[in-house]
Amino acid sequence: PRSTLFPYTTLVRSASSIRLPKACAIGKDNEALSLLGISPAFISAEPSLKGIADEFRSRFQEFILHSVRPRIAVLGPRVEDLIEPDTVPDFLKALHAIQAEVTYITAYVTRPATEQALREAETLLRDKIQWVAFTSATEAQVYKRLSHNTKPSLACFGPYTAHCVRKEGLNVRFTSPDYSSFSAFAKHLKEFILSTSRSEERFSRNAET
Repeated sequence: PRSTLFPYTTLVRSASSIRLPKACAIGKDNEALSLLGISPAFISAEPSLKGIADEFRSRFQEFILHSVRPRIAVLGPRVEDLIEPDTVPDFLKALHAIQAEVTYITAYVTRPATEQALREAETLLRDKIQWVAFTSATEAQVYKRLSHNTKPSLACFGPYTAHCVRKEGLNVRFTSPDYSSFSAFAKHLKEFILSTSRSEERFSRNAET
């Protein structure tokens, strides 16, 4: 799961005699933890890194009472050939602000696609693509590098993605009100597109009459 957190630096699932660390993830990713046999320590009210940081902050008094400095390992990306968005660095700062002992572990790499894949994306954009959906700010950076003259409408997974996309100078038409999962994003985007299409059709008919 994206941005899974562990209070210790090692997770051993096979050794039942070893105490497993607690874990949590963003939104629906907690269900993936459950499928792996890991019970989430908590599910933040807001499905975001900020929401997780706020939850840790609310539990900080509990750490103080037990004289414990929380140890948190954050699994996240290493960003290559792109500008790292503010999201993860801001999250790490928030954890440090509550005096947590933070270890960052690179779990995957975020980089632009191959040149061939980018050329294929450019071809698709020229082929009357009406919408482009962003699930992260780095996708917007790559989108800006593509060579095309079309101007499709842009949709964003949630407010944090939308904020970063706007920082790239792009105009966001739709931001999903539910950013707990990709399926929720797809559902709300579909509803928005259908609603917009019906409104445009009614406007067109009224204009003709």
